[in-house]
Order: sequence, then structure tokens, then C-alpha cells
Amino acid sequence: ITVPKNSAYDEPIIINNDTSKEAFSHIIILAEENSRITVIDKDFSEKESSYYSKCVELVLKDNAKVTYIHIQNLKNNRFNFCFKKAKTSKDSEIRWFDLFTGSDFCVSRTDCELEKQGSSAEALGVFIGTEKQQFDINNTTRHIEPYTTSNIKIKKVLDDDTKSIYNGLIRIEKEASDIRKMWSDEEI
Repeated sequence: ITVPKNSAYDEPIIINNDTSKEAFSHIIILAEENSRITVIDKDFSEKESSYYSKCVELVLKDNAKVTYIHIQNLKNNRFNFCFKKAKTSKDSEIRWFDLFTGSDFCVSRTDCELEKQGSSAEALGVFIGTEKQQFDINNTTRHIEPYTTSNIKIKKVLDDDTKSIYNGLIRIEKEASDIRKMWSDEEI
């Protein structure tokens, strides 16, 4: 998906993935300068299958704004691997939102590189588990330049014998100063 320079999509782009038909998907979004887009990416499974993997890459140019919403509702007999990465530019904003409710075993990794001044990233996630589901959640934000902002909030609602592992990292490079960061992980 390419979002042209100086354009804004008022309605979200919706991607519906029936993962029983494919084992891998790769989404690339290029948001050119002064652009804005919201993408709602829904993964579901109509039929039984054992494996699904997704890779999402976002490139934000100066003053671009991207909201990426990922809804994963797979059958519980699945192994699910989801890797998301964003690179930002000056004054750009990325907002990730994950809602995961399915699969027996789920690995979710979100990486964001705040490469230019004024860039910001927000990663929000809700993981709802029942029975014997397992979640392995990883969020990394790297502040490369000064005057960047990041916010990571993860909430997990776990029932029965559900297990989760969470790893979060906010890395601040030597050149990065005057940054704002927040990180929270809550489990019920």
C-alpha cells in the first residue's frame, strides 16, 4: 500500500485475511510525506490449519501518520507468528493496536525505530486467552534521535491454563536526548 504525498484517507482500508487459504502474508505500507492512513487488518480462519505467519513493514516519511490495527481471531488449533516493524521520519507518527484472541500458540513482535526528531510511536495491545493458549509478546522501541516519544501499553486477560510471556524494551541511543517514554504491562 502506498499513500501518496499530501494525501489523507478518511475511511480506513480494511484487509480481511482468511488464513486457512494461505500460510504467510506480507504487508508493506509506504506513507509518503504529509500523508495519513488507517489500516484495519483482520486475520481469521474458516477451516482447520496448523500454521500462519505474517510480516508487516511500515515506512513513514516526514509528517506521515499511520494507524495500524491488527485483529487476530484464529481457531485455537493454530501456531501464529506475527512480526511488525516501522521506520519513522521527522514528525511522523505510528500507532499500532493489536487485539489477539485466537491460536494455541502466538508469537507477536513489534519493532519501531524512531529515526528522526519529532517522531512518535504508540503500541497498544490486548491479548485475551482461554484454555491452554500461549502468548509470547515482544515490543521494542528504539530512540535514535532526540525529541522522540514512545508509549507501550499491553493488557492481557488470561483464563484457565493460559500462559503469557512479555518482553518490552525501550532502547535510547547515545545521540537521543529529551525523549518521552512510557511502558506498562498489565495482566488480569
